[in-house]
Order: sequence, then C-alpha cells, then structure tokens
Amino acid sequence: MKAGDLVTFKNLPPRWGKVGLVTRVYVTSAGTGQIHMITGNMPHCTIPWVQRDRYIKEEKDISYDKDR
Repeated sequence: MKAGDLVTFKNLPPRWGKVGLVTRVYVTSAGTGQIHMITGNMPHCTIPWVQRDRYIKEEKDISYDKDR
C-alpha cells in the first residue's frame, strides 16, 4: 500500500464513506504505524497499520497508462 492507492473500506461506520485515497503510509521498524487517507466525507482520517486488514477490503489500481 502506498500514497495514491484507492482503497475500499469494510467494518467502518457509514460516515467514512465506501472508498478512500491513501495520502501517506507510515510504518515503523517495529511494525506499527498509520495509514492516512482522504474520503468523500472526511478530509483526513487514519487507520492503524496493524488493523489494515480489518478495515480495508481491497486496493484498486488506478495507475495512469499514458499509452492509452
């Protein structure tokens, strides 16, 4: 997971929305950290790195293909 990834949420209140855009991922050498995101409903939110599988369903590849 990296900044710029679009993720789908699960197990979160509806006020978070359905998807989020990752703006920063910070992981320490101990394996802790935060995933910072922007959602349609919230300008800044975070999920603990160790709980990412609980709250993030999938990552969607939205990379730009300049040859298209």
